[in-house]
Amino acid sequence: MNITLPLTLKTCAIMLSITGLALADEGRERTENWFNELDADKDGRVSKKEYVDSWNTRFNLQDTNKNKHLDFSEWSAHDRSPSKSVSGKVFARKIFNHWDENGDGQVSLEEYTTFRNSMFDASDTNKDGYWSRRQDDPDSQSDKVE
Repeated sequence: MNITLPLTLKTCAIMLSITGLALADEGRERTENWFNELDADKDGRVSKKEYVDSWNTRFNLQDTNKNKHLDFSEWSAHDRSPSKSVSGKVFARKIFNHWDENGDGQVSLEEYTTFRNSMFDASDTNKDGYWSRRQDDPDSQSDKVE
């Protein structure tokens, strides 16, 4: 038992490390794929316009009744958050309500775009108007294509 317990703990630690590395690789791959999808002109960076245009396209796909507003059912049908569970649905509703600035029970294209603009601005850490793969690198402005 003394030998088995430490080996079991070591085995668990190794498996958790391997799993963590695999999840990190999967996350990096997803992020890279998303970045490439957003980079419409394939210049290696994402402009605010590319980012917002991509999300506005998604808005139009979600707006199934084409009234330029998303109600909660339209919004949550395409939401990537874990909205299957009760707590996930509560979380999704809180996010939706946050986006619904005027509280009318719908997210307009204007509200959606305003939120997406603020998300981009908050993520553009070097404030150059672009996302690059090295966003936090102070020299990333050199990534700009002139």
